Amino acid sequence: MWTVILGASATKQYNKHVARSILKSQVDKILDKLAIDPFAPGNHFKALTGEMAGLYSRRIDAVNRVVYAVEHKTVVVHVLSVWGHYDDT
Repeated sequence: MWTVILGASATKQYNKHVARSILKSQVDKILDKLAIDPFAPGNHFKALTGEMAGLYSRRIDAVNRVVYAVEHKTVVVHVLSVWGHYDDT
């Protein structure tokens, strides 16, 4: 099992947007799958490129993504965002 840690921004987004959203169960399922194996086949993750190289993304819906980083040595997934899209400026 992997340890999933929500960063400060992700925690704020979760509490402000996700917790009261119809997407809560979807986000919770994604976080549960990340805890099992962030690279498992069928997880539909996307390795990001450019300025976000080294990060990964999972689609919540057409607009929102879970963005995270993975530390292989410590078996930790750091969730950076659970609301919005990584292309948003």
